[in-house]
Amino acid sequence: MKGEGTASSFHNNRSRFSQASFNVEEINELLEPDNRDNRKNLRKFIAKNLPLFTPRFNVLQDQKQEQAFEQLKAIGKNKFIQITDFRTNPLNIIAVHEVLGFVNGSTATKLTVHYNLFGGTLIKLGTERHRAVLEEANNLDATGCFALTELGYGNNAVEMETTAVYDKERKQFIINSPTTKSAKFWITNGAKHAKYAIVFAQLEVNQKQEGIHAFLVQIRDGPHNQPCPGVTIREMGNKMELDGVDNALLMFDHVRVPRENLLNRYSDVNEAGQFTSQISGRRQRFITVADQLLTGRLCIAAMSLSSAKSALNSALRYAATRLAAGPTGKSDTPILDFQLQQRALMPLLARTYALNFGFNHAKKCWSHPDGLPYSEVIRLCCSIKPLVTWNTERVASICRERCGGQGFLQASSFASIIGGAHAGMTAEGDNAILMQKTTKELLTDISEGMFRFKPFKNSSKPSSWSVEKFDDLVDYINLRFVSRAKKLNDLTLSGLKDGKQIFQIWMKEESELIQKVARSYAEWFSLESFIEAFNSKGISEATREGLKDLCHLYVLTVLEEDLGYLLMNELMTSASANKLVELVNHQIAKVGKYALDYAEGFGLPEELILAPIANDWEKYNQFDFRGELNTHAKL
Repeated sequence: MKGEGTASSFHNNRSRFSQASFNVEEINELLEPDNRDNRKNLRKFIAKNLPLFTPRFNVLQDQKQEQAFEQLKAIGKNKFIQITDFRTNPLNIIAVHEVLGFVNGSTATKLTVHYNLFGGTLIKLGTERHRAVLEEANNLDATGCFALTELGYGNNAVEMETTAVYDKERKQFIINSPTTKSAKFWITNGAKHAKYAIVFAQLEVNQKQEGIHAFLVQIRDGPHNQPCPGVTIREMGNKMELDGVDNALLMFDHVRVPRENLLNRYSDVNEAGQFTSQISGRRQRFITVADQLLTGRLCIAAMSLSSAKSALNSALRYAATRLAAGPTGKSDTPILDFQLQQRALMPLLARTYALNFGFNHAKKCWSHPDGLPYSEVIRLCCSIKPLVTWNTERVASICRERCGGQGFLQASSFASIIGGAHAGMTAEGDNAILMQKTTKELLTDISEGMFRFKPFKNSSKPSSWSVEKFDDLVDYINLRFVSRAKKLNDLTLSGLKDGKQIFQIWMKEESELIQKVARSYAEWFSLESFIEAFNSKGISEATREGLKDLCHLYVLTVLEEDLGYLLMNELMTSASANKLVELVNHQIAKVGKYALDYAEGFGLPEELILAPIANDWEKYNQFDFRGELNTHAKL
């Protein structure tokens, strides 16, 4: 299979399209600004070990799970990521998730639970007495899982039923699942590979409820990795996607663990059975012990963002090689030249770039929050995960459709990306609930003077702003956010004045507006981050203009999708709205000329672009691969 490609080879068709004057390496440095050496080395490592990292489709679930576990061990044993990075280089934790998002969603999911949820919680809530287990996990001599969610308690986990009762006589905690609803549910790594679980339970000491705390519980032991006495472990079965993840249902039947297994950074129980805590209030204790979920939202956004890039890269490369009828009636025109294809894909390309820069801003504030109110970090993390995962599902679905029948094959990767995006929408907090939380934190900060709206550059009436001026378009993005936030604040205050409960207003009357406030907020700070990126010092003028063109398209398409709101509230005239649609089409054509260059800015090495539609799909179909990938002879 080695040798020259067919007429359908991407590399034989690349010269059909204009080469941009901007520098794709400069763009990639802006998209991936941190830990660049480790990212590069990890990609090289994966490329050198393709037989291990190549996805397999027509295999049993057990085989997929073992492959994902072997991939996880290979990455961990070679020290591309360590739990101790939380102390020394927290952004590397996120960077490795970004790289794995291009490769295997199942492995990335297992990694995020072991290193972030299990390891991150252990390092942040544990103390010296947990060091031995931390070292085991850091070296991947033992794998961990994170047992928070219960069958009956997801977003309302604070009401969970699992209990941990202190036995003063034996100096042990008794972990128990009293009902079926208290079963720990969707526990990644739990079904096969985890030796330890961090179990969240309602602590009871001296018949007094002290709130939810985290306990280190060994769930497997012995040479055959059997469940420990009193621990029930069930494999949850085949899923919509990510079958390489061993998800478990866990239950505990009066399982005893030593007193020292309480993660006691902030709360402890001494041998005499006296409870002490640095944190007052049961709810605040839960927020503290479950804090690693915040980092988890960035980890999910990281892997999901890379999946969207992978989908766009495949779809654009395929569109550059798939020919359809042109002006002569012959199949001599790449479908990437057609407005239909560009109208579908270019706005997604621009939005993915914008969310990448918004994500970079969120993770920078998370890793270096100096001087920032913690509520701002919460807002950023809670809003960027929903926007990224929603975008990834939309990207993969539209890319699949625009690639026709070939996009329907699992080897084209769109199906796995769609399924992974749906997992991301739910994991570490349901997206819509996180948007509620974002808006709640935002309005609280506004009322307390901790958040101030950015002033508009144009002080005239919004309906007089020009959609042909970039600065006025930026003001419109800000206006969408400001006007909605102020409206929700006014409706809330007036409702309370009329005697309504906050629950009635937020959960029964203004749910849609609450979602819109959070979405427009995240779209606004993503735009601000995009502008900051193309105004960076040290990049060429060509790169600056290339990024500004893409940013311009992002702004136009966000406003196009929201024309109903702008027109209904008389913030834009119908003439301006018509002009805006015209400008969208113009900007799509401008960006479309260099779509392949923008995709190259994602930095995917050729060795890791495995989908046949992104390489030489004609040559792939000369052989009977049964839909599997062949990576021994690059197509």
